[in-house]
Amino acid sequence: MNSIMNNEKKRTDHTYTDFKFILLGQLVSLLGSSITNFAIIWWITITTGSALMLALASFMTLGIQSIATLFSGVIIDRYSRKLLIIVTDLLEAVFTVILIILFIFNYENMIYILIILGFKGLFQGLHEPTVRVIVASMVPEEKLKGINSLKFLFEGLIGLLSPLLSAVLIGIFGIENIEGILMIDGVTFIIAVVVLFFVDIPLVREKDKVKVPFMIEFKEGFSFVKTKTGLLPLLITFNLLNFIQGPLIVLYPLVVADEDLFNENEMILAITLIFFQGGIILAAIIINTVPLFKKFTSGIGIGFIVQSIALLLIPLSIYLLNLHIFYLAAALFGIAVALVNVHSSLIWQSVVPLDMQGRVFAIRSTIALMSAPIAYLLTGFIVQFASILTIFTVVSICVVILCLISWFLTSIPHIDETNVNK
Repeated sequence: MNSIMNNEKKRTDHTYTDFKFILLGQLVSLLGSSITNFAIIWWITITTGSALMLALASFMTLGIQSIATLFSGVIIDRYSRKLLIIVTDLLEAVFTVILIILFIFNYENMIYILIILGFKGLFQGLHEPTVRVIVASMVPEEKLKGINSLKFLFEGLIGLLSPLLSAVLIGIFGIENIEGILMIDGVTFIIAVVVLFFVDIPLVREKDKVKVPFMIEFKEGFSFVKTKTGLLPLLITFNLLNFIQGPLIVLYPLVVADEDLFNENEMILAITLIFFQGGIILAAIIINTVPLFKKFTSGIGIGFIVQSIALLLIPLSIYLLNLHIFYLAAALFGIAVALVNVHSSLIWQSVVPLDMQGRVFAIRSTIALMSAPIAYLLTGFIVQFASILTIFTVVSICVVILCLISWFLTSIPHIDETNVNK
C-alpha cells in the first residue's frame, strides 16, 4: 500500500505535463508507423495477391507481440519504464532500417520481410504495454477519462490521415519504391526517442520489492485478474472477439483489391480506413465532452450494440457491391472500437493498484490478443475453401451472438468500478 500512496504523490501537474510530451512523441512515431504499415500491407497485397501471405504477415506481427506482452508485465514493474520505451523504440527503428536496405537492394524476399515483422512485433510487445501503464502513474485520477479519450481522439486522427498520406505517397513514388515511404518511420522513431530524454517517468515500486522472484510476480497478476469480479469474463470476451474478427483484419485489403469484389485501388482502401478512424474520432470527442454513462460498463454495452450493427452491414455491402454501405460499416465499427476500448481502459486503470499495473495490463493484453494471430493464420487456409462473403457473414453472426451472451450471461455488467488508486 505504501508504494501506491507514494506513487499517488507523484501524480502531479508536472508529471501530467511530462506525460503530454511523451504522448506527443509517441503519436508522431505512430503516424510514421501507420504510414509505413499501410504501405507494407498494400505492397504484400499487390505483389503476392495472397490471403495466406497477408495472414502470415499479421501472424508474425501480432503473434510474437502477444508472446512478448505476456512476459513484459514483470519487466515493466521492475525496471525503468523510460529506458524500456527508449530501447524498444530504437530497436524497432533498427529493424525498419534493415527493411529499407532490403528494398533498396531488391532483396524483396517474403521470408526476410516476415522475420523482420516478427522482430518489430517483439519490440512492440514490450513497448505498447509500457506506454499504456505509465498513463495511470503520471496522470491525476480526475484527468484519466479526459486523457484516455483524447488519446483515442489523436490516434483516430492519425489513423484517418496516415492511410491517405500513404496512398498519396504510393501514387507519387509507386509501390515499387516503398523504401522511400519506410524512411518516414525511421525519422518519427527518432523524434519519439528525443522527447523521452527531456521528461521523467516515475517509478511506482519500492526497491526492495524488485527482489521478489519473477514467477511469483507473474502469478500475482493472474491471481488478481481471476479474483476481481467481471475482469476475467471481460478478457475472455475480448479474446473471442479478436479471434472471430481475425478474418476481417486479414481480408479487408483483398475485399477492396479483388477483381471479383470491389476491384479498387489503394485510395479506396485509404478512404475505408478514414471512415473507420473518423468513427473513432467522433466517439472519442463525444466521450470526452458529454457525460453519457454513469458506469463504464454501460459504454462497453453500447459499444457491443454498435459493433454488431457494423459487422452485419459489412457482408451486406459486399453482397450488393456497395461502397457506401462499406464505408458506413467502417465508421460504425470505429465508433464501437472507441466506446469499448476507452471504457475498458478506464475500468482497468481504476480497479488495478498502480504497483501491479505492469503485470496485470500485460496479462490483459496477452489474453485479449493471443487468439488473433491464430485466427490470422487460419484465415489464410479457410479462404482457400470459402468465399470472402461467406466468411464475413459467418463472422458477423458469431460476433452478434457473442456480444449477447457476454452481456446477458456473464458478470461483465456488474464489474466493481471503485477506484483503488484515489
